Amino acid sequence: MRFKRRWLSWVMGKSSVSYPERVADQLGLKLERLAQHPKGLQLKQMVFQLRPKIEAAQAAGYSLDDVVALFRADDVAISVSTLKTYLREARAAVRAGAIADAGAGRSGAAIVEPNHAKSGKVRSGTKKQTAPQTAPPDLTNTNAAGFQEMRSDDDL
Repeated sequence: MRFKRRWLSWVMGKSSVSYPERVADQLGLKLERLAQHPKGLQLKQMVFQLRPKIEAAQAAGYSLDDVVALFRADDVAISVSTLKTYLREARAAVRAGAIADAGAGRSGAAIVEPNHAKSGKVRSGTKKQTAPQTAPPDLTNTNAAGFQEMRSDDDL
């Protein structure tokens, strides 16, 4: 009989256990304390949040090396390649609509991705030449992801 009960509890899951109301109250207090002290940001979240400001610094002529040096000055360990990767992911997420643009949310401005003609190091004392901003081409027959769909009369 005990074997059958154990087997049934194993197959059906644990039997319902009731807990005193004070346990729920204690857990509720602990969860409230956790909510008052949120966890810090992970590095990727920080880069996603700071992307508009990083891009503004780049537009002002600063390189990603300069941005990394700024991060490291505040004891945030990041490499240039990691920063590039996170920025690329953040731009893709904004284009896909996965996250809202923090800069556009405050000012109401549209999201404009800069054209990067060349990515190279900027020597100190010189400003990086940027290509003039042009509007993206007007693509017809684009789907929700932004890819152009083929029409029956298109050449393969």
